[in-house]
Amino acid sequence: MAEWGAVEIDGQRVAYEWLEVDVRTPQQREADALAGHLSGDPAVVLPGHGETVASPDRLTKAAAALSSAGIAWCIDIGTPAGGDPVKARALGLIARDRIAALFSASARPELSPRSSPRATLIGWSHGGGEALRSAEYDPAVFPRVAGLCPTGLIERRPRNLLIGFLIEVMHIVWTALVRRDGRALRDSLRVGFDILRGMACDLVRSRSPRRVLDDIRWASRKVPGPGFGYGGDVALVFARDDTVIRWQAVFPTSAMPEEIPAHLEDYRRTNFPKAARLRVSVLEGDHLSPESAAAGYARTAYALLGVEPADGGLDLVPRRTGS
Repeated sequence: MAEWGAVEIDGQRVAYEWLEVDVRTPQQREADALAGHLSGDPAVVLPGHGETVASPDRLTKAAAALSSAGIAWCIDIGTPAGGDPVKARALGLIARDRIAALFSASARPELSPRSSPRATLIGWSHGGGEALRSAEYDPAVFPRVAGLCPTGLIERRPRNLLIGFLIEVMHIVWTALVRRDGRALRDSLRVGFDILRGMACDLVRSRSPRRVLDDIRWASRKVPGPGFGYGGDVALVFARDDTVIRWQAVFPTSAMPEEIPAHLEDYRRTNFPKAARLRVSVLEGDHLSPESAAAGYARTAYALLGVEPADGGLDLVPRRTGS
């Protein structure tokens, strides 16, 4: 069940919706409570543009099942004045609050050095761009970050991004109809309706059409670059047939995904100069695949970040959803 919360940034109340997935066994919960800390790092999942925490349902469950802590939170931050940089400042506070709340009634509520709040950050689409900003702002909480079909890697015009997104939606729906893939069609319609609902909620909560429009502009802006200061581990996972977030636009010198490693060091120096590690993968699928093939995308993200995924009993083979 999703819940609501808020944090204060420079006198502004920033509202957020969050959904927790906890796959720990009773024995694991008891051991964590007695220790006063989690056995590993939980995951924080950021949904795409306009989406609520309901959209990346499978992705959040996969992130929890594959995490060493057995916990994931999907967090959707509203549209504050100041846009994505304010969201980035808010996310670290929210993550700290969520982790601390796990032990508010613990037999040992004091924090030990091992229990300092840390989480693996995973962002889908616009959530990927938000994740990169959040990781740079609060690297102590987010020592590793993964972007799945992420925005923010190139500078775009908002109109170009919107048109690209609409084309991708039509592409996904048409492919599902041609293949008579009922599951893919249901996924696309479910996420599509959730985006409309999420944008309507943003409009109601912010009472500002300008902020909702500005949110689209923030999704169009490039995040990394020569001055990007994040020093943790970064993973970028693209979908081969994604027409809105195209891996070719990020790596124009690579004719095939297999050629990306040869150009990756140059790209890292220009865009992620301080990153401890940058790894990239291109999987089969489209822009919806981080949800429709969530287990495979989540497992790939963890592996690229150098984290041994837990065996969550999931089907970890990405399902092809593109043409």
